[in-house]
Amino acid sequence: MKQLLMSTSMMLMVPICAHAQTALADLDRDMVGPRTAILVLGSVRLSEYKDFDRTSLDPVLDRLADFKPDYITIEALSGEQCDLAARHPAVYGKDFCASTDTAKTATGLDVPAAIVEVNNQLKVWPAAPTPAQRRSLAAAFLAAGERASAYVQWLQLPHAEQHPGDGLDGSLVEMLQQLGARNNEDYQVAARLAARLGHQRVYPVDDHTGGTHQIPDRAAFGKAVQDAWSAD
Repeated sequence: MKQLLMSTSMMLMVPICAHAQTALADLDRDMVGPRTAILVLGSVRLSEYKDFDRTSLDPVLDRLADFKPDYITIEALSGEQCDLAARHPAVYGKDFCASTDTAKTATGLDVPAAIVEVNNQLKVWPAAPTPAQRRSLAAAFLAAGERASAYVQWLQLPHAEQHPGDGLDGSLVEMLQQLGARNNEDYQVAARLAARLGHQRVYPVDDHTGGTHQIPDRAAFGKAVQDAWSAD
């Protein structure tokens, strides 16, 4: 299995991966089967560049396509975790994730129901899906809070089929068009690559559930962490 892990936190990931590589030399010595190959793509946030030429990403996409990842993961929160955060605003704060209200109005699905719908559709997903099936899955992904995966489906529709229908109303079509115009690595790299390789989705792997600790002295905590990094 090959996995592409996209991250905008490369400086943090490099030392972690280096230590893990040394430990794995012993841990998987007697394991049966081929090792999983993981390619980590670190980048700056493309949203920091207003006049970004998206065609400059084409050579990167070509090389990533040559790697042929079976799974593409992105540094983003899943719709499921966003739904959890929305249910606990006192813990995570408000406006934690993008709203799914527009998609809920169009589809009638809240996030939990939309996640079930996505899973049900993918269980019986055909080798050659129709445009109607892609539009329906894109709508379900939007309702589930999985915008990048919805855009994967949108990109695989012929231009003439990129229109409302099958759960996508005019507002959701406009949303997908706006996503495609964003300077965002989730859409301009991960989703484009997934669509190019015929994948049905990308996988958000960020997690903020461990970041809600009540720290009395954040300055002291930050200094302790920095001191540990400097001593490594």
